[in-house]
Amino acid sequence: MYVTVGELLDAGHLPGACLYAGATGVERQVKSVLAGKIASDLAVRDSLIVLPANEINEGSVFAAADAQAAGILVHTDPEALALKGKRVLEMADSQSLPVILLPEAITDCNVVAALMAENNRRLLALVDCIVRLHGQFVEQASITGADFAVVAGILADQIRRAVAVVGRSEEVLGLAAHDPSVAQEFSQIMSMFQSASRVRDERLSIEVNGHPGQTLETSILSVPMDGRGRETVLFLPVRASGQVYGGIVVWPGDARVSAADAVALNIAVAVGSLEILRDRAAMEIDRSEKHHFIDDLLAGIFDTKAALVRRASSLGWNLDGDFSVITIEVSPLGQRSSLMDDEATSKAWRTEHQDKAVAVVRQVAREVGADVVAVARRDDVVVLMRQPSSTSSKAVKERTLRLAHGITSALNSKGGDAQAVVGVGQFYPDLARLGVSYQEAKKAIALVGSILPGTSVAHFDDLGVYRVISKCGDRSELDKFVREKLGTLIDYDRKHGSQLIETLRMYFDNGSSPGQTAKRLYVHVNTVKHRIMRISEITGMDFGSTDDQLVAYVALKILDYLRA
Repeated sequence: MYVTVGELLDAGHLPGACLYAGATGVERQVKSVLAGKIASDLAVRDSLIVLPANEINEGSVFAAADAQAAGILVHTDPEALALKGKRVLEMADSQSLPVILLPEAITDCNVVAALMAENNRRLLALVDCIVRLHGQFVEQASITGADFAVVAGILADQIRRAVAVVGRSEEVLGLAAHDPSVAQEFSQIMSMFQSASRVRDERLSIEVNGHPGQTLETSILSVPMDGRGRETVLFLPVRASGQVYGGIVVWPGDARVSAADAVALNIAVAVGSLEILRDRAAMEIDRSEKHHFIDDLLAGIFDTKAALVRRASSLGWNLDGDFSVITIEVSPLGQRSSLMDDEATSKAWRTEHQDKAVAVVRQVAREVGADVVAVARRDDVVVLMRQPSSTSSKAVKERTLRLAHGITSALNSKGGDAQAVVGVGQFYPDLARLGVSYQEAKKAIALVGSILPGTSVAHFDDLGVYRVISKCGDRSELDKFVREKLGTLIDYDRKHGSQLIETLRMYFDNGSSPGQTAKRLYVHVNTVKHRIMRISEITGMDFGSTDDQLVAYVALKILDYLRA
């Protein structure tokens, strides 16, 4: 918390002193005042050197700059200093070394006293700030149970910027702007905060009287707004029990903050962790209750629709109406996948990303004008989307898919360590059949990876023949059918290392056209014809017969379904 040369001159403790050269160096810090000749040692660093007029020359200026002095004080007048020549002043300017003229009435002791007075004033102000903020944050925000908006408001007033407190899912828990005129712009920035990208990491050091203390971990993030250059925010993670449960967002995101502001941020982070822990405890209870309710709803465990609606109302939901079912599964990508073997790590990771998914669902639902209920469960997120009464099935499907695509776009657009896939079930205007729709959505997701690669949204209506196959409850019967029709071909491929099954799949995908299949496989058309003849010999099916082609096609689709 050292005073700079410029601040010392502006404080008014040195009446009549003026900056004569080296104006670009006024940000140099001052920690002491030394009188006498300059020696290139550590004692000179960050010190003001008091020199008589006859000792200031090019050599002394260069020596002071080389020793990293804060500046040179000269007891003389401009006319006397000018006799030293322009080169002395030019040297000071080129080295950004401030040269300050002092009136004869100001002694060395006066300069030392001025420096101590300014440092003491700042230190007392900082202590007063710490005491005041401690009372505001701890007594008002924590002990009396004030919410996150209070924490944001106290902090915004202290650091004179806009401040928001966000949860682990990056949802805004509270925000405040010191300047009311920028409140709307800050709200717009925070509405896009979930799409922010990291620019760089920063560390804020809390210094007291020049001595570094605690270091705050922060990041500079860029929010994708309109390119006006005001989208950068400062993000301070809030930790509790060793995990990041949220953060404090400061805007504008200039990392340059005063010592008092850094102390305020530090206290706010501590209070934020307490508030977030309390909030998380309540959230876990709420999550458990909602989890059990959704389990019972999807399993059809309820007496009457009226009883179900009353139970939902106690959780803050209105389920009096018709709903579509969407389910979201989030899986790890890249190196993160290898860490999922640890049960505790896997659970923490899934909880964090499912909470984020719930927050994204609510945000996207607001954007598209949808009324939804979103609940994070053990392995997925279930979304119930209200549908207007007397709406056609086509319109329901379009509304539901618009929400589903918005969700995957928001979740998968940040290039993170997770990939989200959304499944949509058929619409049944009956709460008792929501479980059926949910199972259809889960089947749609299960088929995405192997049957519909590259797809992030799968609607049960669009699964074609798989819709019919999935309705067969006897899996052993499906396996038996495949063995009867394609078993010999599967065994042949396994024994000879061939891929006739893949040739058959490509043949059907290309309308049973040998020419088109040859193009896709990059082989001669006669090669494809030969392979189809070989498949016919092995399976005993005639691919010139429509019935045999249909049987082979269905068996192949069942095989894909079973493998998925």
